[in-house]
Amino acid sequence: MTLFAEYSKYWLEHYKLGTVKPNTYRQTYKDTFRLYLIPTFGMLPLDALTKHELQAYLNELGKCYSKSTLCKVRLCVLGMYAAAMDEGLCTANPAQGVKIKSLVEKQNKRTYTAAEADKLFEYAATHRYGLGICIMLDTGCRCSEMLGLKWEDVDFHGRCIHIKRASVTVDYKAYVSTPKSASSIRTLPITDKLLAVLSAAFVTEKESYIVSRPSGGPYHTVDYLRYRYNPFMEEAVATLNLPRLTSHELRHTRGTNLYTKTGDLYAVSQYLGHSSVDTTARFYIHNSVELLRRRLGI
Repeated sequence: MTLFAEYSKYWLEHYKLGTVKPNTYRQTYKDTFRLYLIPTFGMLPLDALTKHELQAYLNELGKCYSKSTLCKVRLCVLGMYAAAMDEGLCTANPAQGVKIKSLVEKQNKRTYTAAEADKLFEYAATHRYGLGICIMLDTGCRCSEMLGLKWEDVDFHGRCIHIKRASVTVDYKAYVSTPKSASSIRTLPITDKLLAVLSAAFVTEKESYIVSRPSGGPYHTVDYLRYRYNPFMEEAVATLNLPRLTSHELRHTRGTNLYTKTGDLYAVSQYLGHSSVDTTARFYIHNSVELLRRRLGI
């Protein structure tokens, strides 16, 4: 008799480890089993879990957890049981056809207005920890992508920056890898104001990371947020009287303000490095009264 916990360990090691990025392996797969599935179904015989039991568990999780968490749980069970069926260990996949419903209200990402973003950029341009903030505000890149940037990625003459790597965290250590997806590898035009900030901060050692640890190595996101981003934000919001946004909300800010300015969803999607325009429309573009006013002639 094979237990759920036993086969999950086997499946993780033989089917997922090395097939996805280390961060994805830990957060999407390993942690999902550790936090949710093993405590609940670990001692159950593998072929004893039913669709009814899994659906009931997902319904209970949905009272307290987001839809994304529920989707991870379903994804893990679906993948593991597909392999178990191929190996003849069970005859049915309990995750097949289960429904996902979360009662947790989704919170909209907050954004700065264009004027507020400009105000924060000007403050960051002269702040000791402001370089990374300037880059994220101006390019809309992910925090992990910003931390993977080297000086060699900046084309000062062509006024652009190449996004081609990202800092990922594995066991609390920083590793530089490729970005989130193939579409995330992109070349972005940069504004004159960011070009000026980068030129002022430019160092002669072109192999070094633009935002780095004192040792010269890359930050992982947890330490960057703790030692650079959070101290900066504490000072900025107190000085400028602005709301405190997360680093990812700076990305939302850039995407939203670009869309408000241009109305070009496809171009904004390319700029943000999304694999689908649907992702841009669903998660990154917020309602803009000014854009509606211009389009409707009100």
